[in-house]
Amino acid sequence: MNPMVAKLIVLALLLAGLILVLAAILRRRQRVLSVGGCQGQAGRYQRQSDVWRLIPTSKNHWTRHEIVLSRGNYRVGRAQGNDIVLDCRFVSREHAVFRVASGWLVLLGSELHSPIFVRCSGASKFRKLGASEEFRFDTGDLLSFNSPDGGMVFQVVPGGREEGRW
Repeated sequence: MNPMVAKLIVLALLLAGLILVLAAILRRRQRVLSVGGCQGQAGRYQRQSDVWRLIPTSKNHWTRHEIVLSRGNYRVGRAQGNDIVLDCRFVSREHAVFRVASGWLVLLGSELHSPIFVRCSGASKFRKLGASEEFRFDTGDLLSFNSPDGGMVFQVVPGGREEGRW
């Protein structure tokens, strides 16, 4: 084979590899920038708080106590090894992972094992989050584990005292 042709082939392969790497970086960046939430509502996506509270609603038949989350990741489920253990038949052993960082409470979609339903403040219906969907909560959003009718519904509110951390 001609040495010049071999060099062109190697150069083309390197360029193709570089393009694939850049495309992967752009896809990841777009995914991070498009964390789901309730777009189009006034007041959305302003930095909130480094402490978030999950307040049981009147529909919550399984737990009456408030859950306070400060900075960090929290695994939620029925199993004893989770950071937050909810003894409820509607919650799976490893149900979901939440992160509090940079003023936001985010449900990490890549860790989502079982159904989560959310209802944005002002909306009339819950919607089921996709398996790989990440969701950024805002003041007044509602969160339900497994089913909005299952009696495990929380209102999400920023702020609170950190010493009440779960």
